[in-house]
Amino acid sequence: MKMRLSAKRLISILVLLWLPGCSFHSSQYQLIKGFFTEGSDGPTAAWEVVVNGTSTSVFAVQRGNEILFVDRSNLFIRFDGWQIVEARNVTALNGDVTIDVSESEEGISLTYRGGQVFADQRRHRCGSWVAIELARPVEGASSQWSQACRSELGGYENKIWLDDTRLIRRLDFLVSPGMPGVTIRLRS
Repeated sequence: MKMRLSAKRLISILVLLWLPGCSFHSSQYQLIKGFFTEGSDGPTAAWEVVVNGTSTSVFAVQRGNEILFVDRSNLFIRFDGWQIVEARNVTALNGDVTIDVSESEEGISLTYRGGQVFADQRRHRCGSWVAIELARPVEGASSQWSQACRSELGGYENKIWLDDTRLIRRLDFLVSPGMPGVTIRLRS
């Protein structure tokens, strides 16, 4: 009996020592709490994903240096701070896509995998990101980072739109070659 009590104390001490090392942001707590609050439909999705004219409300969840955009069912987009590197269950993309990003002397290379990406469409060459100050605000954004890319299908631009405080307001990215681009924007 005495041995069990000591084991319980040891576990309690370890848990107490472990808890301060955890970081849990208030906004994350509020999001999770909203799902369990009685009489509430939960938190409101502040972002939307637009593909080919169809809009889906999503939540932005920060995980380390990444932002995950998720809806209440199974849509999932992972943004690493510069590139969308994964998209799952996004209508009109014909399957899940992962994007490998690599840098070399020749520039940035994006390699698309999954979905209906054909072999000749997989590898895209992109230039460096270029900062652009906008003459007038667009959807609350005062500046953008733009990246020119090229593939067998032609050229396109990926864009990150920022407000005056340098917070993201909108993302425009090609997520699956040969398919419509994806816009993720803060709802107004």
